[in-house]
Amino acid sequence: MTTKRNSIGTAAAVLYGAADTLAPGFALHPRLVTERQQAHEALDASLGRALRAELHAQGRAMKDDDAIAYAHTAINRNLADETT
Repeated sequence: MTTKRNSIGTAAAVLYGAADTLAPGFALHPRLVTERQQAHEALDASLGRALRAELHAQGRAMKDDDAIAYAHTAINRNLADETT
């Protein structure tokens, strides 16, 4: 289960970075700002702050199409894991 959790955490960290690039300056409702901070804290606890920052940077460096393909792959991988 830890491996699956880390796989999901890795994908989340990358996709948070990609989202920051795809929608720079996107205004979030204050509740969502809090939830996003809590998610970052959970990822820091799971992956470590340095790895989360590195994965976030990888996501920020992605082109739109690459981020979409990455998201599809992560979703399909995790769905496949649930059925096995």
